[in-house]
Amino acid sequence: MRRPGPRRRRRRAPRDRVVSDRASPIVPLLGVVSAMLPSMQTVCGSAAATGDGTEETLGEALSAARAALGDRDPDLCVLFASPRHPLHLAAAIAHERLGCDVLSCSSAGEIADTRLLCAGVSVLLIAWGDAQHALEPVVPLEAEGEVAAEALTGIFPTHASAAAGAGLEHGTTLMLGDGLSPDLETLVAKIRSRLPQAHDVVGAGAADDGDLRYTFVGSGRTVAAGSAVTAHVASKTPWGVGVGHGTRPTSTPMTVTAATHNVVHELDGRPAIDVYRELAANQGVSVDTEEKLRRFLVGHEIGVHFFDEIARVRAPIGVRPEGGVAFVGEVPEGATVSFVNGTPESYVEAAREAARMALAGLEGATLAGVLVFSCITRGRVLGERYPEELEAIREVFGDVPTAGLLSYGEIARIPGKLDGFHNSTLVLVAIPA
Repeated sequence: MRRPGPRRRRRRAPRDRVVSDRASPIVPLLGVVSAMLPSMQTVCGSAAATGDGTEETLGEALSAARAALGDRDPDLCVLFASPRHPLHLAAAIAHERLGCDVLSCSSAGEIADTRLLCAGVSVLLIAWGDAQHALEPVVPLEAEGEVAAEALTGIFPTHASAAAGAGLEHGTTLMLGDGLSPDLETLVAKIRSRLPQAHDVVGAGAADDGDLRYTFVGSGRTVAAGSAVTAHVASKTPWGVGVGHGTRPTSTPMTVTAATHNVVHELDGRPAIDVYRELAANQGVSVDTEEKLRRFLVGHEIGVHFFDEIARVRAPIGVRPEGGVAFVGEVPEGATVSFVNGTPESYVEAAREAARMALAGLEGATLAGVLVFSCITRGRVLGERYPEELEAIREVFGDVPTAGLLSYGEIARIPGKLDGFHNSTLVLVAIPA
């Protein structure tokens, strides 16, 4: 029997967590074409750092990444920061020191090259060659879906027209959004529908060190919770995108007998949370406190079946009073699902395959840098072995600047993929020189 869906309550961040610098108007910012000369290539620099002081920690990372650009000035800074380093402060520091656009979000782990940090920051600085970008303003996800999608693609027609005039035929949109919002998956699809058919949308859901409370995204110096932001990139050669998860079913299939949007009320006619509690008991894990239950949920996703294959993975993020379990992304009523998990070995092999897929997408172009969007679950399963995933990526790409985060949901809306929003997944973005 289908239960009436609960009225979804919007999470609101405390007022002091939503920051808008009046000196930085909330208007789309057109990225600069660094140069359109054949001899000028896109150059990237990456770095990460951890420490107590945000200014000192970020300063260390920015200096190291900046040095990799040589005499070039960055056009775009992609910044990931643990909640230990408030994003409004980190974004303002990066904007002031670099003088370029800053695309940013909070994270649950910070990646640079073959290192994963906790409570740190990571950056990828990009100086464009035959490419240009347009940075949209931060848009709250409380806005109606079509309104938010329109705002996040508002500058795209102007950007695309300028890019076409410069001979930049290939397009990619980088998207960062609130990984705790049930609306993010739908928004990805709405944004994709407003872009050309061959245009890729890639990115991740912002995170908060596994606390599952508030996440933040930023455009320039403007930072807000519960929001999304996009940056549109046009380039002369295509970007490469690779996707992999490496998970497998660990339970018998179950039927979602009652669900509303991203909340599963019943599995096989039982309250969903009872099924999770039984799973914990079978594993000998105590979930007798809210914190223990929350931590257990984060590490136990479900896979939605498409015939005999796992078509998508969904990560649980909370429990509803009536016993429903909320997930990152929609789980349809009537779907067949299983608990899923991966092993360190399967995750590492999936990373290697994703890197090969992304490299092939470059169509022979030289690689300038890599963005890594990896689910927090992968970090928890791999633990101290997480660098093995990054080493597998480097085996394929070679020694190139790499930066990324552990996220709540991964975005890869690309040709050949039915879904654009993923969990427990690795998305790799290869940037051509």
